[in-house]
Amino acid sequence: MKKDETEKLLADFFARFGKASFAFGQSNFVKANIGEAVIGFEYQKDEQTLTCRALIYRFRRQPRTEILRQITVAAENDRTTDAGDVSFDPQSLTLSLVKNYSRKINSRLFAAQMQQLAATSLIWSSTILGQVAAKSGNASSEH
Repeated sequence: MKKDETEKLLADFFARFGKASFAFGQSNFVKANIGEAVIGFEYQKDEQTLTCRALIYRFRRQPRTEILRQITVAAENDRTTDAGDVSFDPQSLTLSLVKNYSRKINSRLFAAQMQQLAATSLIWSSTILGQVAAKSGNASSEH
């Protein structure tokens, strides 16, 4: 997806949520709140891809290997939605639901998919992550 197509898509998206305008920063990144969910949008110039990340959880320190393993198992078993892929970023210590767009998409469909991404990230945050922590043995020591 070309950058101008991405900018138009995001302008339409932000307008749906009452934002008059949006602008990428120098880093080609912008974020939005959809209800309680936070979604970051980053344009990858080299790949011509829009990456959308809905925050599930930000760890205070590197989580134990067992927690990451349980997250992987939970993601593999989560068949309730195809909203995006669960991804852990070791640099920012964030767990997110990620969806990439490399082709132009209808703005209504994109908005619906972002609402689903946001809703699913909140389910992960409020329910699934707690189950993962309980299965890993010591939930409170990791976050």
